Amino acid sequence: KNYGSVIIAIIITVLYYFSQVLSKTAAGFLYLKSSPANYNMIYTILGSAGIVLLWSLANWLVACLSDGKGTFKEVFIATNYAMIPYVSFAFITVILSHFLPLSGLSVMSGIGVVILIYTFFLLSVAMIAIHEYDFFKFLTTSIVSILLMFLVVFVLFLVVLLWQQFGEFFESIYTEMFYR
Repeated sequence: KNYGSVIIAIIITVLYYFSQVLSKTAAGFLYLKSSPANYNMIYTILGSAGIVLLWSLANWLVACLSDGKGTFKEVFIATNYAMIPYVSFAFITVILSHFLPLSGLSVMSGIGVVILIYTFFLLSVAMIAIHEYDFFKFLTTSIVSILLMFLVVFVLFLVVLLWQQFGEFFESIYTEMFYR
């Protein structure tokens, strides 16, 4: 019904990315799971904004085949709006990680699980409303969307490997021609 804004959805995606970067690099030293010196930004982009875009695309494609009423724009906006509690909690966790002792990790993890369940609930309600599904049709299309996400990642992985092999092939041809 054109209630959301694409610009705000993109801002939420960028904030989600920044929250993931901060949780991996700027959290309190007791809460860091890896060394910030070994941090790779590409994995964070793929694990945050890439997942949101991939979910939006896969859900829209599956919904097109199963009589869903939502557009890609609506799915993208609803997905990002549903992630607002999770993104907010990620920023709060980074801030609190500098003050809480390690024993507070279990409390923060418990609250994080509740926030994650609430986020999935919001996402479920949004997809049901956008595509005008009942719960079981939403559940089946969501499972198919997740399977499609895995399929897309697998195909992209194969394409990257193929391009690498093409590059190595042409490089070996060039070196053979250069030596002769």
